[in-house]
Amino acid sequence: MLKKISKKFGKRVNFDGHEFHTFPIPEKLANSSITELLSCGLGFRAKYVNQASQDILSGRIDFNYLKKRDYKTAKDHLIGVYGIGSKIADCILLFSLEKIEAFPIDRWTLRILRKYYSDIFDESITKSITKKRYEEIHEKIVGHFGPFAGYSQQFLFKMERDLNNKKWL
Repeated sequence: MLKKISKKFGKRVNFDGHEFHTFPIPEKLANSSITELLSCGLGFRAKYVNQASQDILSGRIDFNYLKKRDYKTAKDHLIGVYGIGSKIADCILLFSLEKIEAFPIDRWTLRILRKYYSDIFDESITKSITKKRYEEIHEKIVGHFGPFAGYSQQFLFKMERDLNNKKWL
């Protein structure tokens, strides 16, 4: 999806004989139609990408402001944005806002935690996790891995994908 979005809406860049496309600026995505976004394979995410881009342009999402806030304040703000739940908020916080205590939790990361830390993480794996349960699990994760839990998540996730040749458990 990212590659398709970048190719369709991003800027073409040639580097060392290779062609790349940058991730598009918010204006491009905000002004695109849902049909154009759907053509990139976004499915149900198309409307969320469009709205989030509009929210960036309007200032409703201000990354500089969020970067200066503590983890909880920034997360609460992001969860208030249309289409952003706990996991996506944690992805944004970890990967772009320097909140390294963020630990994106989904059924795959829960399976990994149960595999290696079953004495600590015995959470049942369901299709979705309530906001309250997500917060409880996150608190337990930070209690175990410490304030750099996000690094642990990335290490465990990559390690497990590599061990399984990028096939899921």
